[in-house]
Amino acid sequence: MNPETKKILKRAVDDSQVEKKRIQQEIVTVTKDIGRSEAKKKELENQLALIDVQTVNINKDMDG
Repeated sequence: MNPETKKILKRAVDDSQVEKKRIQQEIVTVTKDIGRSEAKKKELENQLALIDVQTVNINKDMDG
């Protein structure tokens, strides 16, 4: 294999490794975002449940 071809192929491998690292970092970021979104969803669900409990208690007080 001639030196110029080797040089081109090495550059292609290097570029693909850089792209691989970028994609891996993006996966980490997306995974963190998913975790934050799940935590926020759970927090909002808990708020809804609290509102439901408060509503039931208020209705009981009004009826009693």
